[in-house]
Amino acid sequence: MCKALLAAAPVMPNEVTELALKLSGVGYRMATTAFQLTSLSLTPGCFECGTCGSMARGPLIPSVPVFRQAFMDRFAAEPFLKALPEVAAEVMFGVLLDIPRRAIPR
Repeated sequence: MCKALLAAAPVMPNEVTELALKLSGVGYRMATTAFQLTSLSLTPGCFECGTCGSMARGPLIPSVPVFRQAFMDRFAAEPFLKALPEVAAEVMFGVLLDIPRRAIPR
């Protein structure tokens, strides 16, 4: 299912962005605040404005393991990376920062 979601990025960018940010742990607020999907570019300085929250401490919530596996699969993520590079960068940030959290028991 997550591979199909990533493959749908060129056709349904708004929906894929919202779900990918949620599943990666980056959070819903960034899907509605930080990204201007009409131009598919980051708002300049969006992380400093205070409305999006800071990613300095990592993802807001843990990433979903099934989504993380699909995203880390080069062939599954390729359409997503090509269609939404700015969103993919944030998703990658959330997924990669979550990996050490999973390795260290709490």
